[in-house]
Amino acid sequence: MYRLLTDTVNKIPSKNDPSFLCLYFYLFGFKMLDWARNYNID
Repeated sequence: MYRLLTDTVNKIPSKNDPSFLCLYFYLFGFKMLDWARNYNID
């Protein structure tokens, strides 16, 4: 997952690009939901 994020960052020239921010927060939010789901199982 971390490698996927770094590869995405390297492909996008400008880190201030709105599409980059949307993609980053989407992936990060999805991962956080995954962690929350795992903790809720306990």
